[in-house]
Amino acid sequence: MMVLKLVKNVGGFSVLGLDVSYDPTVLEYQDTIIDDKYKSVLELKSVYNDVDNKTIKIALVGARDITDTGNFAKIVFKVKESSDSQGVKTTNIGLKATQVTNVSGVTVPVTTTGSIISIGVALNVGDVNGDNAINLLDALWILQYYNGVRTFDDSAFKRADVNNSNRVDLVDALMIMKYYNGEIKSFSSR
Repeated sequence: MMVLKLVKNVGGFSVLGLDVSYDPTVLEYQDTIIDDKYKSVLELKSVYNDVDNKTIKIALVGARDITDTGNFAKIVFKVKESSDSQGVKTTNIGLKATQVTNVSGVTVPVTTTGSIISIGVALNVGDVNGDNAINLLDALWILQYYNGVRTFDDSAFKRADVNNSNRVDLVDALMIMKYYNGEIKSFSSR
């Protein structure tokens, strides 16, 4: 199951188009469920399961601009029976917001990290994992990226490149650690 969560929402949205990528040999799409808190203001307008392109296209429409935060929907998958000798299969589920507009029809900026959607949020340099804090976990994510253990989407890469060098490396991790420890007050080369 994938939980769609708004972690910071300053712009608000009334239309949200989502593309969810998945592996149909491992997962079977079951349902998209609007959280009870949003059922009176948010409608699941359409769901299209494009198995050939390994994508589910979801359209959510609000009766008003949704400006609060929290878990607003769940996308439910069933894990298919495993046919390999180990009995174990793993897969990633990806999320990408394709259309976000407010009631006035204005496109709203959005970033997605895993199953977390941030709407109307400016780039928060240093907050690599998008949890609205700059701390040692962000430095750890950079170390994992540097060692090939983790991948970044474009937004995470930009937040991680704190010295604006067009690469993410140990210098970025060190600068985040210094920021966290109070040795520097900003990422001055930005």
